[in-house]
Amino acid sequence: FVWGDFETCSQDDDINKTIDYSKLVEILKYQSKKICCFTIEKYSDEILKIINAEFKFNRIKIILTKCKPPIIGFDGEVSIVRVSENN
Repeated sequence: FVWGDFETCSQDDDINKTIDYSKLVEILKYQSKKICCFTIEKYSDEILKIINAEFKFNRIKIILTKCKPPIIGFDGEVSIVRVSENN
């Protein structure tokens, strides 16, 4: 989830005045391969840093899910929610 000033692109319906979401996805795909960490918390922190470095959103909310956490006898998923706010 991202928060920002979308007023101009909303009024004008101008694709050039909005965020290039494909660029965001490509950056995350590329950079996430370079992140090495043990915890989903650290990984989420790195993802937030990448998004903040490339885009100037007012607020970012990410939800990360570990599909197969190493928990004996547990077959579910573990998720965390992180929020970053830029004033």
